[in-house]
Amino acid sequence: MLRKKKSLAIFCLSLAVVCSTTANAAFVQHAPVLGVAPSANTNSKTTPTSAAVLIGEPNLGGSQDYLSVFDATGMNHAGSIATSAIAESTKLTVPLTTMKPGWYAAHWNVQSEDGHMAGGDDGSWWAFGVKAVSPSAKTVKIKLRASVPVEPLPSSLTVSLNGRRTGMRTLTASMANARVTSFRFIRNNESPESLRGASFSWPVSYNKKTKLYSATGIIPFAGLYTFTAQITSTNNGVTRTALWSGDIEIN
Repeated sequence: MLRKKKSLAIFCLSLAVVCSTTANAAFVQHAPVLGVAPSANTNSKTTPTSAAVLIGEPNLGGSQDYLSVFDATGMNHAGSIATSAIAESTKLTVPLTTMKPGWYAAHWNVQSEDGHMAGGDDGSWWAFGVKAVSPSAKTVKIKLRASVPVEPLPSSLTVSLNGRRTGMRTLTASMANARVTSFRFIRNNESPESLRGASFSWPVSYNKKTKLYSATGIIPFAGLYTFTAQITSTNNGVTRTALWSGDIEIN
């Protein structure tokens, strides 16, 4: 058992991620993701030859499994999927080919023993770059509104994004008496079909000196996105959570 746990720790370390029992803001799925390669929201200086996901649930795998890696045209650069067990977890691996410099998105799902899909109904995504370039662009303000007002949270939130362009971008927002817990981009374009509904979540941090929430991540493809921010507030022992959303065109 010690050897198995050591192997799991080494795998997580090799993916340059942190293993945690808390939910990872970069992913939305039923089973916890312990690591991915290439790492989410990073720009690799070398060309990857494979992609992998380590999922914290054993005995996964079925006929509906997939791990695809798409470029902006919707072309899949991944080969046949392989599923293997590592300690009490499941690893999905695919070989990668013709990975030219640019931005990419991985889309995965895997079947559990009871038949449900561990990555959620629509699968889970993450984005990464390969020797990619983020074009310079002007900072823009995005105004988000709550679909359903939740007192005492404000009815709107303004978020700054350093450019409506693809690539590595940074968001900042100020929020008093509440916490911003996640930012997420959901692609609305119908084509290419393989990228329809692609969603990318960015982990959020808070700077006590500037009193700003910030997040840095990758928007890999152009298109119309629904941008959401999850806000949480605790007052008089009662915690309230709601989503603020707005649309933004990425070029």
